Amino acid sequence: MQTIVNDLDLKLVSRHEELCLELERGSDGQILCPICGAQFEAKGSRRKYCRPACSDEATRRYLQRRDAERWIRDPDQENHRLCLHYAKDAIATGNHKSARRAMYHLKASGGMREPTGCHGCGSPISVVGTIQQHHVDYSQPFSTIPLCARCHAKVHRGEHHWID
Repeated sequence: MQTIVNDLDLKLVSRHEELCLELERGSDGQILCPICGAQFEAKGSRRKYCRPACSDEATRRYLQRRDAERWIRDPDQENHRLCLHYAKDAIATGNHKSARRAMYHLKASGGMREPTGCHGCGSPISVVGTIQQHHVDYSQPFSTIPLCARCHAKVHRGEHHWID
């Protein structure tokens, strides 16, 4: 059995060896339960815990640790991470879905100011209701023009000539 000297050595141990190291053996060859420390004989099986209650406790601890790592993330930080991920994809491929998702996560993380009105007709947001973001080039996901729904439809029909 391999002895772990420090944390660096632990990282070098493969997952299989790591699992084998967790099953410590007592002086008489019995396995020590990692939860309660009781000695038990595995009798050729792959048991890791002395009783079902210890197995349940280990599962509970694992799920608690996994959930803590998964759900304690800051939503703004997660949106920022996703924004960068989709922006890199949009820049590399020009994919319109990636450009839209990058803008969505930028807005969700608080990295974008709300537009005050339509760039096409000049109507304030209080008149038009919602403002849409028009991508002139999908490979530049953060280069958008704020437009109302009417002007945005005109741009896609080719009726607005002021957008390059």
